[in-house]
Amino acid sequence: MRHSRRHLLASYLSLLSVLALAIFAPSIQDGSAVKRNPSRMFLGAVSQYGLQTQEDRIAYRLQYRLYRRGHITPPLSVLSRAIAQRQRYLKNSVVAHVLDHTGKKKKEVNISIHAHPLWLKPDFSITNASYSIDKEAIAAHLRSIELENVFPPEHVVLSNIIEEEDDVLRAETSGVAKGGIQLNYESGATLVFNALLSGEKEINLQLEVIAGAIQNETGEDLGNLELIASGRSNFAGSTYGRTQNVRKALRTHVNNTLVPPGETFSFNSTLGGPVTLSRGWYMAKVIFGGDELKPAAGGGICQASTTVYRAIINAGFPVVERRAHSLYVSYYKKHGVGIDATIYPGSQDLVFLNDSENTLLIQAYDDGYEAVVNIYGTPDGRSVELEGPYFSTNAPEDFLVHNRAISQNEVAWVQRVEYKNGTIQKNTILSRYKELPRYVKQEYAFRD
Repeated sequence: MRHSRRHLLASYLSLLSVLALAIFAPSIQDGSAVKRNPSRMFLGAVSQYGLQTQEDRIAYRLQYRLYRRGHITPPLSVLSRAIAQRQRYLKNSVVAHVLDHTGKKKKEVNISIHAHPLWLKPDFSITNASYSIDKEAIAAHLRSIELENVFPPEHVVLSNIIEEEDDVLRAETSGVAKGGIQLNYESGATLVFNALLSGEKEINLQLEVIAGAIQNETGEDLGNLELIASGRSNFAGSTYGRTQNVRKALRTHVNNTLVPPGETFSFNSTLGGPVTLSRGWYMAKVIFGGDELKPAAGGGICQASTTVYRAIINAGFPVVERRAHSLYVSYYKKHGVGIDATIYPGSQDLVFLNDSENTLLIQAYDDGYEAVVNIYGTPDGRSVELEGPYFSTNAPEDFLVHNRAISQNEVAWVQRVEYKNGTIQKNTILSRYKELPRYVKQEYAFRD
């Protein structure tokens, strides 16, 4: 019985192992020698069998361990080639340069199999043996890399729809979806994987800008709710009261407004009633009579309407009602000088038409002193381009506004909307102020 067990061992070893065991079998009285000191038997076998290379010796030890654990193993020569493959992989390393979305290097990461030996996965059968690199383990490692001032996108769930007064539809969500920057872990893992296979020494891993996603769990058909366009404005330097009004308008009134297909959005309707101190608004400066600044409840709400207007313009939806401020407001220079919209409940509103075939969701938030408005919906193939800003000092000679040249106190943009069917519509966005500061025009190129 003991001899038969040795013959079973020999059947799983290479031909060389079989011959060696056949020669030395008579000198072994029973199997206890292997059980008491397997390493002595192994060392004797190495010297007797002629295992010359390091790979052969490692393969033999591996074969012996696998046999003791009851695993089927391939011939020693096959295992030796697999060990040689593993040794080559362990020598490979790559330097990954992590680049932001502008191409600027954010971090340099050294990645090697030697530092992560468990990335090598064995695949053994009775006739074959090989090692492969675990791409999912690489992706998990990329997720663990810490990058300074890089934040992933935030996705939210839309759980309910509520109809408020003035026919305003509201969405209940788990938060505000926000875009972020992160690696595409799958494509990044593929780049690292290929480099470790080929021995490539350096690669670039590109960070991507990814929009926050909306997951609709209402059961209502709201379309895809993809990010269509964004509007931004900056209110740094605002007084405390103005800052509070801007944030209240964005967070409480604009955020989570739904606009069904074929319906209009009214900014004033989102306010839900009069703008008074009793309803939580603060005192801040408001333009009266076209040229006078006075404190009033809700001063700064126009920062929110301006941000909404910029999102509308970037989305390419028809604007039904809009008026620029009578006085030039320095807060609105960043992100689109001259693209602003004033509102005043009861007399002036900002209105646009949802001429798409699906519902739109408007989300709004403030990031520090940045006001952000995002419009989500189902893309219908339209694209938007903006040309400008144009002043009297830099407008093309043939540029006309209402069949006349642009005036000294005006700022103009040209919006070009191209629809899926190839139709192109050009719209002029014109803002006329009591006076346009000279320093504003000096920041842009002069025609001559």
